[in-house]
Amino acid sequence: MLKSKVIDIILKLSERERDELSEFLNTPYFNKKKKISEIYSIIVKNSDNLFREDITEETLFKPLFEMNKYSYSFVRNLMSELLQLTEMFLVVNSIKKNTSVNNHYNSILLREYNSRYLDNLFKLKIKKISELYKDRKIDHEYFDFLGRLEAENIAYHLYRSEMKHVPGHLISRSEYDLCYILLLLEFDINDLNVNMASFNLNLEKEVLPEFVRQINFGKFLLNLDKIHSPVRFEIEMRIRLIMLSVNKEDTGNYFILKNIIYNNLNRYRNGELSNLFIKLKNYCAYRIYSGDIVFYNEKYSLLKKELQTVKYNSEGVGPLYINIYLEAVQNAVNANDTEFALKVISDFTKELEMSKRDSVSYLAKAIVEFRLGNFDKTFEHLSKVEPVNIYIKNLCKILYIKLFYETESFETGLSSLDSFSHYINETKELTPDRKKNLKKNYDILRKLYKMKTSPSKFSVFHLKEFTDRIKDSGVNYIEWYIEKAEQLHKIIK
Repeated sequence: MLKSKVIDIILKLSERERDELSEFLNTPYFNKKKKISEIYSIIVKNSDNLFREDITEETLFKPLFEMNKYSYSFVRNLMSELLQLTEMFLVVNSIKKNTSVNNHYNSILLREYNSRYLDNLFKLKIKKISELYKDRKIDHEYFDFLGRLEAENIAYHLYRSEMKHVPGHLISRSEYDLCYILLLLEFDINDLNVNMASFNLNLEKEVLPEFVRQINFGKFLLNLDKIHSPVRFEIEMRIRLIMLSVNKEDTGNYFILKNIIYNNLNRYRNGELSNLFIKLKNYCAYRIYSGDIVFYNEKYSLLKKELQTVKYNSEGVGPLYINIYLEAVQNAVNANDTEFALKVISDFTKELEMSKRDSVSYLAKAIVEFRLGNFDKTFEHLSKVEPVNIYIKNLCKILYIKLFYETESFETGLSSLDSFSHYINETKELTPDRKKNLKKNYDILRKLYKMKTSPSKFSVFHLKEFTDRIKDSGVNYIEWYIEKAEQLHKIIK
């Protein structure tokens, strides 16, 4: 069996890309060794057999040699050179696809025009790029490239001793660079905070969080209104995103930030829109975990807006995340908005990753049918669900326990509760926050079962105390839990 980096790359290429690589290797400017083209042709021709145990480098590449004088070192050298050329092909092919909007291509081209004193070409190119960027929407590379574009302008005028033209470009570059620096800070601090619990990070001992904590962003924002800059709104937005991570108790900052983002949705490219919604939702999730149940409705409104705004499987965004899809359905059901839940299923199932599409849509249908009281259909849909990730596994476990309660299968339900308790305590996949949330659900469900099956052991006082605890729990199924608790008044005196 063959093991090779270049073979790994070749097997990942499409049929068209393999043809293009063949043309690339047969171009004398890039490759003057015929044997490299030949060894590539042998690999492509035998691509279906490369993982057979009886296939070795000698059996595959022996035809390259005269009189059967096989040389291992010669083949390894050819493979090494083929790897270098294949990697070069990947870069060149990527640039070739989008030369008009490729930032690295344009930067290199401007630098070449400048250093060769091709002034007319430099001016025409930089004018064309500047006009393009007036209409281009913002993504994570936007301000980085504009800063480098201004650096090329500065270099151009310095080369020609035109010092009077430098200050304007210098100021623009500093503003674009600030936007990009803030974007990097915001991305890093947000990622650290989101993954803090999952990886048990102690951010008090890390340099970036300490650096960010030492900056008085609030004071800077107070003075920002006095500053006249075309990128002022972007600076404010990135600062408020940083504040969202480092000062989570400031809910006022969240609502100001959300308004800024909503008022500028048309300025951002699809991938960046997706990132912005993720960060707003992460904050809502934190507030919910902290017991601020107002943010349930807030997160639901964000989910609806996200589905209306972001284009999945296109423009820098991959398939719709399973969690977003199911959370939208779950929140719609909790808000008695079954019409929207059904719309999510009908309109967005096709945006899910294909291999998980059927299983996830069955779970979504089960959630809706449960809300409508169609318990037989709920069981039917649930039976077709495969727990492809921990989120789906958790939803299924809780939904089954609720189903057994509704269908008065109490013995089965109590057995499932015991199994659920072991799962919470023993499963290593659960983060501390997720484990805490599941434990709250378990405690509420256990108490519901106890009160339902042994009502004589409880009083109205116990029931009120239990209902108040549900309201303060911050869990996902508050409406259903309260509804079931209220129904217990019929049997608890």
